[in-house]
Amino acid sequence: MLFSSDIDYLGKWFKARVELGVDDTIMLGKVNLNSGLVDWMQYSHREFDGVGVMAHALEANGYPQQEMPISRHQRPAWYKLIGSTLNIFGSQRPLSTQWKVKEPVADNSVMYPAWRVLSAKEKAGIDRYSKEQGVSTNAYLFWCLNKVVATSLIKSNSDFTWFYPTNMRGPFIKSNRYGNHSSGVYINSDSDIDLTAFSERCKDQLRENRHWGLLIQGHLGTLFGDRVVRRLYSQASTKRVYAGSYSALGKWPRSAAAIENEVWVICAPGSPSYPVSTGVIEWGESVTFCLKLHPSIVGGHKADLQRDTLDLWMEEVLAGV
Repeated sequence: MLFSSDIDYLGKWFKARVELGVDDTIMLGKVNLNSGLVDWMQYSHREFDGVGVMAHALEANGYPQQEMPISRHQRPAWYKLIGSTLNIFGSQRPLSTQWKVKEPVADNSVMYPAWRVLSAKEKAGIDRYSKEQGVSTNAYLFWCLNKVVATSLIKSNSDFTWFYPTNMRGPFIKSNRYGNHSSGVYINSDSDIDLTAFSERCKDQLRENRHWGLLIQGHLGTLFGDRVVRRLYSQASTKRVYAGSYSALGKWPRSAAAIENEVWVICAPGSPSYPVSTGVIEWGESVTFCLKLHPSIVGGHKADLQRDTLDLWMEEVLAGV
């Protein structure tokens, strides 16, 4: 067998980035709604993906074993798999983001993300509005993020590319249920794209199995050894700067009800080449958001700009509700 279910091949890429000085910490927070205090936990993407972090942390904090979400994206026919592996971008050529602020940053310390909780009533309104527009809730939330980042952080009249992670559990299985089972697709965008067009771009990339191609590429690259992985990661990370990623983790907890007056928030690591990182969780009947901006695009005002950007995102999300 070319690939072993016992080896976390994707984790090797995060190991390489850490060796190159790029942090891979997934931030997870348990929020006490009565006090507003957050108990932050840190997980390494070398060992976990976002879904794995959620399941592991909940189980470690007294929740029963969590049923893992299963991907709807079944493995394509072999000839389609070859095509998507040879071309992970499809007809969309990746674009390098033109940030209003972009500077080298030596500080690699872990940043705490800004977070927000929207109520069950607000979530119901978001779901209803998304359905009325003929798009998924995630497509709507992602599009709202796109609008805010495009107008607040990116130079005007610029095109850019997002990364949209996907859960591959089900058709893709590793022996470590918490390990990396994720892939994703790249989405080209701009400040003027409308909701329907943005949603269609996301669906097109998934329909064309670009996430499967990226998954296979990631596995194949590790077969040449750690030194080659480090070199490939270094070349890819300096070639262009993407806008960032929109990480939707689905509904949690998946087994047993949520504890009263407690919600959880999560945020992807981010990096100089993916400066905007996020995390969205359906927590019980509510929905939680996290956002983190890499220091390289904030010009020394990271806490304020993070909070302001999150506030603008939430305003955009609730504007149509």
